[in-house]
Amino acid sequence: MPNKFRKSMWVKRGDFLLVEPIEEGDKVKAEICKILTPEHIKEYTKAAIWPDKFTKKPAEQEATSQNKDDSDFEDDLLPNTNRPANRDSSDEEEDEETSSEED
Repeated sequence: MPNKFRKSMWVKRGDFLLVEPIEEGDKVKAEICKILTPEHIKEYTKAAIWPDKFTKKPAEQEATSQNKDDSDFEDDLLPNTNRPANRDSSDEEEDEETSSEED
């Protein structure tokens, strides 16, 4: 295995990590103790140890909350100055008509 991958770790999306804070070092603030997979989470949920904050919402509730969040987020965005502003399609049709009359 190449050296650049020897100290790397991949975690699947949806998994949780248990970390323990450490005081050593400037950049590293915690050490990974355990990776919790969905199987671990099921066992913790059965044992009533898993916090309610981390339980997944039903897909229907999650989708509606995401839609609300997305619309709020888009309202707060500034217009992108790197792209030309979209014009109304009626303006474009008028421009096309005048250019064809000039020919």
